[in-house]
Amino acid sequence: MPSQEYAYCGIFTDAWNNPPPPFNPDARPYADQLRQDTTAALEKEGAYKHFTLEERQGLDLWRKMYELLREPYEKEYQKNLQL
Repeated sequence: MPSQEYAYCGIFTDAWNNPPPPFNPDARPYADQLRQDTTAALEKEGAYKHFTLEERQGLDLWRKMYELLREPYEKEYQKNLQL
């Protein structure tokens, strides 16, 4: 089992490294809704019921579901940018 190291990141450091949308060109306005949709989709599929946290992390389920659901959000975002 690989060990994971977590570094403490204070609220100021986190805000500094991840600025809000006006200052961060990579920020997406749909990100909060997409995170909620990703978790809801995994709950609906029973991933939280049938897999342990370690198994879910090993299978990378959340990231895969996020990328799967992200495409329509990103298309809509890009369409609105060009208007």
